[in-house]
Amino acid sequence: LFPYTTLFRSISGKLNAITTGFTRDAAKAEALARSARGAAVGSDAWITAQTALAGLDDWRAQSSSLVTDIEARATDRAAKLQPDYPALAAIRAKAQAETDRQTATIARIQASMPSA
Repeated sequence: LFPYTTLFRSISGKLNAITTGFTRDAAKAEALARSARGAAVGSDAWITAQTALAGLDDWRAQSSSLVTDIEARATDRAAKLQPDYPALAAIRAKAQAETDRQTATIARIQASMPSA
């Protein structure tokens, strides 16, 4: 069980770093999107806000990839006929919830800006 404790800590650390980075960058992206609201599509303000949104997509991709990695670990355990590992299921749910939050945040910010 020890390797899974270490694995859980590693995954948890990655998830915390992704959550923190996304939250920080989302605040910046929201401020940039507010600045772009009255600006024309293609303007400097609009492009800067879109660039910030692209950065948020990178965080979401990392979060989604982490969910996939966790699912692969669970699948490997099942293939070896090992019992479920509750901590792995819990961190998978937490990672999925974070990915869902990121998706909603990106959609909300994107909707607040003029569309191309």
